[in-house]
Amino acid sequence: MQILTMIFGLMQIEKEKEMEMIIMEKGWILCWFVTYYKGWPDIDSRGMQYVDWKSLDSLNLELLNWNLLKLLAGEEVLVPEYDMKTSMPCEESKWVKTQLPEGGIIIMEGIHCLNPALTPRVEKSDK
Repeated sequence: MQILTMIFGLMQIEKEKEMEMIIMEKGWILCWFVTYYKGWPDIDSRGMQYVDWKSLDSLNLELLNWNLLKLLAGEEVLVPEYDMKTSMPCEESKWVKTQLPEGGIIIMEGIHCLNPALTPRVEKSDK
């Protein structure tokens, strides 16, 4: 059985790579919210400086939930990449194929994990 684990905690930048290595060694998946940001014109057409990056509206929740459901079902998905310099999603050819192994865990970290509106399509029993 696959599980989605959502944690909230301020992760120190210097510990991110160490945490990512441990998770990858176990065959788990670390889901970064930043890869699911929408392009800034889809969030606020006035310009990047007006985008509230802390808002759920800045995330492509449809794609995030779709990918989580597919991963929890054991299927392969394409995880988007995001260009932080341009504040735009990268082209799909740069997205990463990912599949959760049987018994695997998806770990999501961030303040949005406290908000049930982040993953409305994922059953509570899978969280």
